Amino acid sequence: MTTTAENNINDSVFVREFCRGALLKLLTRAGVSDADVHSVGVDVIRRARMLAALPVDYFDVLVTPFLEEVSQHRPLSAPAWLRAAVVVAVRNSRLEDFHALQGTLRAADIAAITQAATEPLALLLKESGAPVSDNTLGRARRTVSPGLGGPIHPVRPDGLE
Repeated sequence: MTTTAENNINDSVFVREFCRGALLKLLTRAGVSDADVHSVGVDVIRRARMLAALPVDYFDVLVTPFLEEVSQHRPLSAPAWLRAAVVVAVRNSRLEDFHALQGTLRAADIAAITQAATEPLALLLKESGAPVSDNTLGRARRTVSPGLGGPIHPVRPDGLE
């Protein structure tokens, strides 16, 4: 990855507001050490950067196995492909070590973290230059409404709602 692409992710809403904001606060509040918080953050950033750089077909291969798992993940208004991408980039990161192996994080902590990651990850994946931004997973085009607080919803390829 080029220096420019690396700088772009470090300047992204995903890193600024989620990785260095919400994730840090939620992990610290749960009692995760500073060193471990940093380790989880770095792993999540690497995974998100990898997802954003993948060709569409590879992205689909990685997220498709998680589509059924995320049927009840929040926010329910987000499309399943995006909630599955959050599982790949965030839930299956080193974060899982502090839930499944060490028990530091409870299920409610994981749910809050993954929910907080959803919109910032959508914005990262939607940035121009990310191959996955033109994805048509599930025969639906992904759209993010303008503005940080805009809803995330699928749109049929033919443009009909």
